[in-house]
Amino acid sequence: MKKTLSLLLLLFLAFQGFFLVKTSAKLTARIAMNEDGLAFVSGIESNKILVLSPYGQIINKISLPSNIQTVDYLSSCPCGGYLLLADAQSGRAITLDDRSGKQLLSFSTIANPGSVSVSRHKTRYMAITDTKKNAVLIFTERGSLVREIPGGSRFKRADQIILDQENSLWVLDGSSNKIFRFDIQGKLLLTLQASRTNPMKTPIDIDVDNENRLHVLDQSGKILVFSFLGRFLESKDLDKSVKTPIQSFCMDPEEKSYRIVGANSQYFQLESNLTVSASIANLASEKQKKVILLRIGSRIMEHLGIDAVLIDEAPYIDPSSNRSMVPLRAIAEIFGAEVQWNAVKREVSIQWNKTNIRLTINSEIAWIDGVQYRMDTRPAIRKDRTFVPIRFISEAFGAQIQWYPKGQKIVISQ
Repeated sequence: MKKTLSLLLLLFLAFQGFFLVKTSAKLTARIAMNEDGLAFVSGIESNKILVLSPYGQIINKISLPSNIQTVDYLSSCPCGGYLLLADAQSGRAITLDDRSGKQLLSFSTIANPGSVSVSRHKTRYMAITDTKKNAVLIFTERGSLVREIPGGSRFKRADQIILDQENSLWVLDGSSNKIFRFDIQGKLLLTLQASRTNPMKTPIDIDVDNENRLHVLDQSGKILVFSFLGRFLESKDLDKSVKTPIQSFCMDPEEKSYRIVGANSQYFQLESNLTVSASIANLASEKQKKVILLRIGSRIMEHLGIDAVLIDEAPYIDPSSNRSMVPLRAIAEIFGAEVQWNAVKREVSIQWNKTNIRLTINSEIAWIDGVQYRMDTRPAIRKDRTFVPIRFISEAFGAQIQWYPKGQKIVISQ
């Protein structure tokens, strides 16, 4: 009887373990990034890819074609335009327009696709792992097969692949915990494995920067950085910044900053020194936002994920208050607000939904829904245009403001 109960318990635990692993595999997130700083995350919503701005907001959700069940692997064209993805369950590898989600290419010759990568070289290649052949297939951007790089006795399981700036292929072999580097012809250039001078233990993800340095996410919770020749350079301890298990990471190759998806759909943006610059507690419950970017001295207003427009006059910084001032028309366009001007009182009324703001030129007094407030700067007329303090107005409408001294950028999200 005891043996029977023990056997049943073992079977139950094995079934539970299988279920948990299978569920985890279905929910495993993937993240990729392009040179515009847009991050693409799969595995959060089953039929969508989330698009995140460089400032940490969801700005779009790309619906997947009906023939794609899950996105098991994901890569973004560095210059933007398309995504390369693999659905291992249905055996499909395709490219999608990274705005509309329209399917562009289908790689019907690969029935068992695995990890994927789009190169950062000006001669753009795409790499797709064929798990049954244990090989990496190299394609042109138009989808023509260039060559096949077999694993043979070198790698047994290409869990992750990356094509770098030189079109070298990096392969993370999850079977041996080794990382290999090949040239585009398939010649083996380098093998990385744990040693006295290499602290790598169990690599789970890889990416490269613009100096062709390899960044390895290790199961120990560290990012290990290697030169393109395989010399260990530094170790970065993620546990100090991201106190959660990590599912996937990618990097801004220019800034050497990181984008990370952790357990429970958490999202982090880390600077090169691992300080957190933006985060989302739960991507699954986070709402899509409108994100507007303005720059001091520039007439270009960017609606991230859509198109840029020209505004009447450029924002400026008021020297007396050190506050950012923007043309009232830009505010109206951002929020879809209605603006009325009283020339006699030199008064501006801004109506948005049920919120009404009333301002007077050269006065610090503002009225929001009949309640008086004192601002730390004053609306002004400049070049025959009305300028208002962007932070006061935006926050009155419930929007969030981020100021980036580098580039003098104003980011408004709602």
